[in-house]
Amino acid sequence: MKKYYLPTLEEFTLDLECEVYDQEFNNWASHTVSPNSISAFLPLLEAKDIRVKYLDSEDFNILGYIIKKPLLKTQKVILDILLDGTEVMGEEDIHDEENLNILHNTINTGIFRPYKPKDNVEINGKKYSIKNITELRKILK
Repeated sequence: MKKYYLPTLEEFTLDLECEVYDQEFNNWASHTVSPNSISAFLPLLEAKDIRVKYLDSEDFNILGYIIKKPLLKTQKVILDILLDGTEVMGEEDIHDEENLNILHNTINTGIFRPYKPKDNVEINGKKYSIKNITELRKILK
């Protein structure tokens, strides 16, 4: 899955957290669009020298939430095979990688589906299609 995308003009709003390509230093630098800078970003958008990070678990952590993988099951597995052929058995937890729990103050408040393009966040029973941390901030206000 890609980590960044080129925003559309409609997504290009105040407070958008993005990265701008600096040709002089050949790297990407973090920026937040402000009323004073919005006009400077439009040529960068046309030149495709701007990108936005897709929403991920790290973004929830930044906003004070915890993402946990729910336990689906525990299964028996072979941990080791001794020289005499004896199998050493143990247990391994299998977690759900597609429906992650969103926790705030240890309370489960929703589900994050990182591999789903639509309705990827569900908070207090309401579904949202959220692409980036800026959109998430607006929902959590």
